[in-house]
Amino acid sequence: MLQQLLTKRGVNITTNKTRLKVRILDHFSDQCQEQSDGKSVLIIFNKGMKKILKDALPSLDYNSEALAMAKAVKILRREILSWKLLPFSGQFPPDCQRTSLPTSLKLFVTNLLYGSSERVQDDPKEQTSLSIAQLIYFQTRRHSSVVTAGTKHQKEREPPLPLYLGLKVHTMMRSKELVDVLYNLGISVSYDRVLQVNHELAQAVCKLFEDEKLVCSPNLRKRLFTVGVLDNTDHNPSATTATGSFHGTGISIFQFPTVDKPGLARAPLVLDSSSNPSLKYSLPDNYINVPAVSCKPDKLTVSKYVEPNKITSVLEEGKESEGKWIRHSCGDMLEVGQNHRVAATRVVQIKLPSCSKPQTLSTLSANIQGNMNMGIII
Repeated sequence: MLQQLLTKRGVNITTNKTRLKVRILDHFSDQCQEQSDGKSVLIIFNKGMKKILKDALPSLDYNSEALAMAKAVKILRREILSWKLLPFSGQFPPDCQRTSLPTSLKLFVTNLLYGSSERVQDDPKEQTSLSIAQLIYFQTRRHSSVVTAGTKHQKEREPPLPLYLGLKVHTMMRSKELVDVLYNLGISVSYDRVLQVNHELAQAVCKLFEDEKLVCSPNLRKRLFTVGVLDNTDHNPSATTATGSFHGTGISIFQFPTVDKPGLARAPLVLDSSSNPSLKYSLPDNYINVPAVSCKPDKLTVSKYVEPNKITSVLEEGKESEGKWIRHSCGDMLEVGQNHRVAATRVVQIKLPSCSKPQTLSTLSANIQGNMNMGIII
């Protein structure tokens, strides 16, 4: 470089590189030093090197970073271990995931995943943060110990996600192995815990039946229009004497809540984890004792003959009951002031002639069918 500068100025003097290096080092004395990589020689000034090293050290200060991380871990563990979580009450409220975690843990996971400037409140990405935070809370232990596959978790430190996954998988697949796999991966409760919750739910439902003196689904609401549908269930009805056939009755109940009339919720289920596991509730006798029915070809019985006037009285009572229902429904419609339509309401008008001798079943059926009308109320 020096040779090029001298040439530009018109000075043609050959400079010895070694002597130039010595002259520079002598001129600056203690302000610089010589560094060589075997091929090239570098002259480094002490002040410039000091500034460079000073600027580089903070970015490579692993000791201070380790101290900062240890401090953050200590803060998070203190918040997690001191957080009081309510035990499972038999249902998962809409906001149960947010309320089951300390705020510091949620903020830490969110900032770790998306950065401090990212807002994920009411965002689809929030579920990812909540899931990871719940698993961290679920696996955090007060004392450091060897974690094995058989390690049990305290029910007081059970966030909604692991319990929900265990119950959901067991309900859909009924697989003990699958629940155990998820438990060993650390994202679900154990299979024994799933069975315990199912037992507590069954005990709570049976106790509700005993308190209400009624066997009814716990999720049904009061003061709602309710419709029941019944139908037969027949499996393998190959013959009347078949041993593998099944005949039963299925009942479905429907309710129609609206915005104006949502209905009244019944008392929630109360899980009692301290109850005796051997304690068993039972349904009323009329729900569990079904008399056996058999029909042998060599022992057929015919029902007792009923006189026509008795049949007529029963049908008249039915007609009167249907008429009361129709008048009551029409009165409610007029009070509300809305237009309603009830279709396919069967109104039976039967006039049986008086007879002194018994009529055959076919004749009686023909008389009833001939006097049956279909009515539509608008």
